[in-house]
Amino acid sequence: MVTRKRETRILGDRYENRYLPFYKLGTVFSDGVDSVQALEHAGLDYEYQIDKPTARYTKIIDGTEFVQNVEGDTRAVIRPPVAGRYDTPEWIGNVTDRYSLIQNREIAEFIQPLTETYPVKVAGELNRGRTVFYVLSGSEIKTTIPTEEINTFILVKDGKNGGTGLSIGMFAVRVACSNMQMFSKQVLNSWTIKHTASIRDNAEILIDGMHKLEQIKKDISLVINKYSHTKMGYDDRQSMFAHAYPLPKKSTTLGILSDNTAQAERTEYLQRSFDLAVDRTKQMRTTAEELYSKFNDDNPDVANTVWASLQAVTELSTWREGNKADNSVLFGARANEIYRAYEYAQYLR
Repeated sequence: MVTRKRETRILGDRYENRYLPFYKLGTVFSDGVDSVQALEHAGLDYEYQIDKPTARYTKIIDGTEFVQNVEGDTRAVIRPPVAGRYDTPEWIGNVTDRYSLIQNREIAEFIQPLTETYPVKVAGELNRGRTVFYVLSGSEIKTTIPTEEINTFILVKDGKNGGTGLSIGMFAVRVACSNMQMFSKQVLNSWTIKHTASIRDNAEILIDGMHKLEQIKKDISLVINKYSHTKMGYDDRQSMFAHAYPLPKKSTTLGILSDNTAQAERTEYLQRSFDLAVDRTKQMRTTAEELYSKFNDDNPDVANTVWASLQAVTELSTWREGNKADNSVLFGARANEIYRAYEYAQYLR
């Protein structure tokens, strides 16, 4: 029997009990430390290996279980056992012959000069070591709005799965509500180093990046000042919400009739799931409009502006209920929602 997915509230405990979302993702350093100290205290000082992965197959023949280990032909990144967290090695991802590992300690030493100016606030790993990250404290952004306080943070992250590299970028937080401000993927990944060369050969990127971070902060300030003084009408606002929260795409298998009972139940399940996703997306757009009205009431100096519409999106995407929400708002789908809202604002005249 196929059951319908349970619907969850849009806003709930997360909305009412706020915190900095990325504080839940790793080890927090309230006073700030440099990256090497963070590496050691967060338990990230271990080394990956590149090896041929071994697959473990189990067969049962005449009631007897047989186990066979088969070595593959591809190169793979293997995360080692880590005391207190992982008992056994784990496959992380397949890589090409050109791939070169950047170990966690190499990254920590590489960004250490940066963390002497911008200390590490959070360090951690995601997806069982597939991503390692540091959040560095930035500084306050100066705006022309007396009631707005915006703090920047620097994100350093490295993917070990062969598809992503080491990147450094910036995001911000609106202090009054802890809403995450994800300006664009380009800003969050301002510099990227691929896993095809020694990290030490790219030291000039970090030096140049430290200067560019200040310019990015100035650009962000200009954007906030512009959006907070630009009025936005109802139609544009609804279009922004639709851009941030697009309707789900319908499965190609829906609408296909079948005499097979199992297939018919599967189609019914997909249809119900699709209908539920559409309803939830529409509910999210409605909630964004409600949050927009509340923002206007609480912030009359910037009411009915592009900034007010953006904060409705950042509030909803940061604080609505959902699975792995804190991860998603910095690294996943929720960050993309905020990106899309800022993207829409960029093209407004």
